[in-house]
Amino acid sequence: MSPLDDVLDQLKRGVDAGVRQAKRAADTMEAEARIFALHRKIGLRSYQLWVAGELTHPELLPDLQAIADLEKRSGEEPSGERVDETRVSAGAVSFCGQCGGVVTPGSRFCPACGKPQP
Repeated sequence: MSPLDDVLDQLKRGVDAGVRQAKRAADTMEAEARIFALHRKIGLRSYQLWVAGELTHPELLPDLQAIADLEKRSGEEPSGERVDETRVSAGAVSFCGQCGGVVTPGSRFCPACGKPQP
């Protein structure tokens, strides 16, 4: 093997390692985005159940009441948005309310599950 072949081989290995590292980082970010969306979905559903009088849990009550108080102060009615129709946003990235998949801003459909986006 010539010295040039050695350099090219090392370069290829470095690029391959960088691609693997970038893929792992992207997978981690997508998982975190889905977790965030699912947490929001669970929280919203819990709040809706509490407003409807179907949820009582002593550890959740202070936070649920705080949300209701904030909505009253802002002049909003208790949240009536449907969990399955929400799209959660965090900065420039959006997440599908159905599956938690990452949705590019302006996309009409979730690339993971195909649900139309608002």
